[in-house]
Amino acid sequence: MKLPRGIKGDVMKMLVLAAVAVLVSSVLQAGGAKGILIAEENFNYENKADLDGQNGGIGWAGPWFNSPLEKQRNKINVPGLEFSGLKTSGGRLFETGRDNRSFRDIDTSRPEVANLLEAGDYKKPAFGKHGTTIWFSFIMKLAGGNAYSGLHLSDGVEPAKDKYGNKKRQRIQLGRCNISPRYFLGRVTNGGPGDGKWFSEVLCDEKVRLVVCRFDFKDPAEEGWMWIDPKHGAEPEAAKAEVHADKITHFMFNSINAGGNAKSEVDEIRIGTTYSSVTPD
Repeated sequence: MKLPRGIKGDVMKMLVLAAVAVLVSSVLQAGGAKGILIAEENFNYENKADLDGQNGGIGWAGPWFNSPLEKQRNKINVPGLEFSGLKTSGGRLFETGRDNRSFRDIDTSRPEVANLLEAGDYKKPAFGKHGTTIWFSFIMKLAGGNAYSGLHLSDGVEPAKDKYGNKKRQRIQLGRCNISPRYFLGRVTNGGPGDGKWFSEVLCDEKVRLVVCRFDFKDPAEEGWMWIDPKHGAEPEAAKAEVHADKITHFMFNSINAGGNAKSEVDEIRIGTTYSSVTPD
């Protein structure tokens, strides 16, 4: 069919604009799929160095620090832990098993994370805004002992309060707890209401594991998943998670702490908004 004069040019313009829109959409979607890498720590420090004062990685508001009430220090061991298909570098964190904690604040001043933040319980910006999703990953293995070790997410720290940076500020525990040898996800309240423990069937032992967690923040409670050694590449299915915590008491966080009273090694800590952002190849 022959188009009337003037119509053919308009149709061509519309087709070109549509093609451009599809191209732009594809580019945006590709960028969005990568997500935002909020923070990363690969412990690229000297062998046997104290973790206290180290300031590598990206997305942090300052160096690692300890409570002035604690004389012990977690250490750096070289080389780092490795997991097939995952980008790794540097050394690894050695948690001494003496229950000393190392703290680090996440940088909440970056413009790209502004939409993920609200005021935490202590009035400072914190991750956990309803309607957002945060992913968390790390490599871990137990190096000795049968008590708890791993990582905590906290709503700030007050290192002068106690050696835990003020226990009541701790929100989430990841790794091993002192009542089970299995990897778990725990909501920490230190005696207050709303605590919870969700256990996998995977032993926390000397085998190197990749731990990946997802938290969906929503009202009235959060939902969380933990995968142990997920296949590299596509985002793992929720149904295949080793842990599913369907009702986690609301929490917010803006710092992490590492340590426990079992010796363990931790490496490649990443926090981001997508699975791919925390599992780079």
